[in-house]
Amino acid sequence: MFHWGFYHIIAWDATDHLLFILCLCAGLRFRDYKKALQLTFAFALGHSIPIALRLSEIIPVAEKWIELAIAATIAIAAATGLAFKPREKFNPTILIVTLCFGVIHGLGFSSAFSMIADHARGMSSDLLIFSLGIEVAQILVVAIILSVHFMIHALKFDLMRLRRYELLAALLLSAIIMVQRLIN
Repeated sequence: MFHWGFYHIIAWDATDHLLFILCLCAGLRFRDYKKALQLTFAFALGHSIPIALRLSEIIPVAEKWIELAIAATIAIAAATGLAFKPREKFNPTILIVTLCFGVIHGLGFSSAFSMIADHARGMSSDLLIFSLGIEVAQILVVAIILSVHFMIHALKFDLMRLRRYELLAALLLSAIIMVQRLIN
């Protein structure tokens, strides 16, 4: 199950997760790694909640609308990042919103998870191992993004300008994803 969680984040068709992590890390310096890890942990925790609820058959899911909502979370995160200056102090509201957006992303995968989980071994242990795979993959993605930011900053490129470019790209790509999901 670990590999399912890991590849759920880094696979080529995981664009939505990668874009969301990019929005969380946009313009951050390497020294901000704790902030990035707190946000990705909140996202992974939020991602696990609806999977657990779905496995318990507590919540039904309208998958077409969830897939659209997932793309909307990326657009909202990017637009918010573009509209507001980043704060030096950590804002707990961002942590809560990130957790909520993780819930939306988790709703999108909850039905697929129930198909790959080993019912004989136990769903809760599978969910824990799967979530660990997600978190390890997210840490890897954060490390790559922050390393690229470090190298770009070393070349004297303005990280706030880079942040705008990252968020604009995420906003544009999320809009494309939303249109594709509306059409399909």
